[in-house]
Amino acid sequence: MNKSNSTILIVDDAPENITILGEVLQGYKKLVALNGEKALQIIQTKKPDLILLDIVMPGMDGFEVCRRLKEDPETKDIPVIFITGQTDISDETRGLDLGAVDFIPKPISAPVVLARVNNHLELSINRRQLAEQNKKLEQHNKFITDSINYAKRIQQAILPAKTIFEKLFAESFLIFRPKDIVSGDFYWAGEVHGEKIVVVVDCTGHGVPGAFMSMIGNTLLNDIVLVKGITSPGKILHALDEGIIHELNKDTHAETFDGMDAAVCKFAAGKNEVIFAGAYRPMYVVEGEELTEFKGDKKSLGDVRKSLTFTEHRVPYTGNTCFYVFTDGITDQNNNENIKFGSGNLKRVLVQLQHEPLIRQKEKIIEILMNHMGEESQRDDITFVGLRPGSYNQSGKKSRIRLEHDTMGNLLLIDYQGICDHELIEEFTDILEAEVSEKLPLPLYKILLFSTNEMIQNIGFYSAERLDERRNSGIGSFSVEFSNSAFLITTRNKIDISKYMMIKTKIDEFNNLSAEELKAVYKQKVRSASDAESKGGGIGIIEVLRKTKSKITADLEADTSTMILQLQIKRGE
Repeated sequence: MNKSNSTILIVDDAPENITILGEVLQGYKKLVALNGEKALQIIQTKKPDLILLDIVMPGMDGFEVCRRLKEDPETKDIPVIFITGQTDISDETRGLDLGAVDFIPKPISAPVVLARVNNHLELSINRRQLAEQNKKLEQHNKFITDSINYAKRIQQAILPAKTIFEKLFAESFLIFRPKDIVSGDFYWAGEVHGEKIVVVVDCTGHGVPGAFMSMIGNTLLNDIVLVKGITSPGKILHALDEGIIHELNKDTHAETFDGMDAAVCKFAAGKNEVIFAGAYRPMYVVEGEELTEFKGDKKSLGDVRKSLTFTEHRVPYTGNTCFYVFTDGITDQNNNENIKFGSGNLKRVLVQLQHEPLIRQKEKIIEILMNHMGEESQRDDITFVGLRPGSYNQSGKKSRIRLEHDTMGNLLLIDYQGICDHELIEEFTDILEAEVSEKLPLPLYKILLFSTNEMIQNIGFYSAERLDERRNSGIGSFSVEFSNSAFLITTRNKIDISKYMMIKTKIDEFNNLSAEELKAVYKQKVRSASDAESKGGGIGIIEVLRKTKSKITADLEADTSTMILQLQIKRGE
């Protein structure tokens, strides 16, 4: 915009002052007003580029005119220069506080007026041009952001649903945290002929470039595993390597350095065995207090220098074994002292969390990572998969429950920790039927089955870590120890102290009742209680005591707020 095309509004109650200013500002378009009210009327219809404003005028003074202009979003950016005979510093301060850009004293100096008007017009023009450019940039950025968000939806649609792991494994978690809107990491999971394949991939870069690579990788894996039926982890990596080279035309244009690091796990059908292969990515296996790292080969996918083959590791496991595969985003994350989270720290955390269900492990890992990061921003995409596949029992079914046998094959222990729900009770029933139903008298088998089921349901109802009230599920653990003389059932779950005291009181009361008294209390509760009330009214516990003719002990582990219930069933009863 040319300054000579600018319009200046002169507001002064003295016509001679307006005449003088008009002569000084030859070449500019000019509007005039003899009072504040008229000035505001003119501004509503013809917005000037700059206003020269007298302070002392009859009616509305210059300060009030300026105040109203600066309060109106439509006029607040018009520069106002006060021209006044007032020389008090407080008047100048007040005017500047109201939003004026300058003060010119009367009598005016033509060169001073012209110089200041020119300067403020130029500044105003520059501000408007900058605002217009910023608006264009905002629109452009919005277009780009909208496009990237759309790409995110496409990427999310292409990736397997996060629930895929829940369908394939007894317990699992997925942490998927892109650094930007879209991710250069991706995960893949599927099942072919009973063999479950899990892949975690870190593509070159992050953001949009990494996301394009992830889409290529996902498409290749669908073809390699689901179409071609390749399930060997080493062969999957080899085929993925060749596919990347082909898709990116690296065989003819070798100047690109795009590639992927990956971890591939295969959970063999009908076996308690995992086969692992990695391209620069490891797999951690945790059993009890021991963590074993299986390192991937030091080769990245998409390397045109040579055809790649990959080492496969075969790892047996039990029902409590946990497997972890992840990209380097979590271990490379720094804190405000530029210290990385590190693989050593991650290993310690995973071992410490082994007593926790995987759903709780996920929460704790995120919490620990966030505490490490503090105010630091995320430096890379993070993908982390944790799996507890469960083991195949003697009936050939997959189970979350761990079993121990003696050298003769006799069952010594049934053990489980994690989410206690209806599905777990079904698993336990299947195990008990397969393991001991033919070795125990039918009445004793039924008592053992009923008693354990009731105590597992008690976890779902009373656990402080209750997950689903409708389905009566919560976090806890149970075990059944077998000996020649008795069965010992133990359950553990976190609990509110007030609830523990209520349960403890009920159990102590029921333990002291005779068989006839228990029967009477049972009938009375069945008649008077609704279904919802009966679950918390002790009806199941009463039946356990009646059938087993034993007593239940209730203790509290105070430092962890964990309730421990135990019931011993003698084999002779």
